[in-house]
Amino acid sequence: MLSIDKRFNAISNAYDDYYKSLLSKGKLLVRDTSAGIWGYASASICFEFFRQINLGKYKNLIDLGSGDGKVVAIASLFTNSVGIEADKELFEDSIKIKDKLVKNNVIEQKRCKLINDDFMKQEYDLSEYDLIFINPDKLFTLEFEQKLIKELTGTLYIYNSIFAPKMLRKGKTYWIKQMPIITYNNDKTPI
Repeated sequence: MLSIDKRFNAISNAYDDYYKSLLSKGKLLVRDTSAGIWGYASASICFEFFRQINLGKYKNLIDLGSGDGKVVAIASLFTNSVGIEADKELFEDSIKIKDKLVKNNVIEQKRCKLINDDFMKQEYDLSEYDLIFINPDKLFTLEFEQKLIKELTGTLYIYNSIFAPKMLRKGKTYWIKQMPIITYNNDKTPI
């Protein structure tokens, strides 16, 4: 298998091609979806962040609102990763990219799982994940914060500083290429 850096470059290139195809069709790289607003996360920032936190020491990561699946694909280079995306079109695009990356031996099928659904459903128990990642597109609702308080046993990482939970304990902020990624925990979980 290729080195992690070469596999990351292949992921980054696949997503660059995807974004170019969207732009060539007159689609923007930020848009309304059936569940909110989609905007992509930077591949290089995510890769550097996952290296800084030594993502390989974690058992698994879940990306809530995984959009085009990029964060999940990059995370799968280090650990088992799951993404849940409610928007069907974004989910279908993420599956196409994932399948291409698996076929080209860039990522492993078993370490990269994508689900088309609403992560707020009761059947998605977040306590199974030691790292929760989100690039929030709106305020944290009371219902979502209550779900996090009940189920967060690891660390929540928020990609941006625009929206944040009010009922969780803020921890360390990682600054990567001027992008803040902020940690949050329950009072019962150590920082």
